[in-house]
Amino acid sequence: MEYQQQGKGARGAHQVPTIFDLISEPISSFLGNVTGGEGQRAFPVDVRDAGDHYEILADLPGIPRDKVSLAVDDGVVSISCERDGAGEGEGDSGYLVRERRQGSASRSFSLQDVDEEQVQATFSDGVLRVTLGKRSGQSRRHTIEIH
Repeated sequence: MEYQQQGKGARGAHQVPTIFDLISEPISSFLGNVTGGEGQRAFPVDVRDAGDHYEILADLPGIPRDKVSLAVDDGVVSISCERDGAGEGEGDSGYLVRERRQGSASRSFSLQDVDEEQVQATFSDGVLRVTLGKRSGQSRRHTIEIH
């Protein structure tokens, strides 16, 4: 494990790791492997209960609208996306740092009182905004068109 201090005022190339660094790095590596590859994590999401509806905001920068899907199945809201190859065709040689990954990612949330007939989704500037109305009763699976 090599630690490098970055930013203005760096006194040297190496910094003594804190206990937080020593604990969080293996956890981050493990979570990265679980969620889509080493160093890669699932996209960040905010889920908010707004009283009569839920609102979900998902940050999906660099992902085109046609590579994003949204489904509601028996109260489970699923968002998935696919990122095409970053620098595809360039091979693996010559990179000093390569953090942009290709592949797919998904997130699911259980919101049992979602009314599948009252779901709206928009995608703008890399942010998916989903509004889900609430109701009680049985649910069915629906695929929602993203505008």
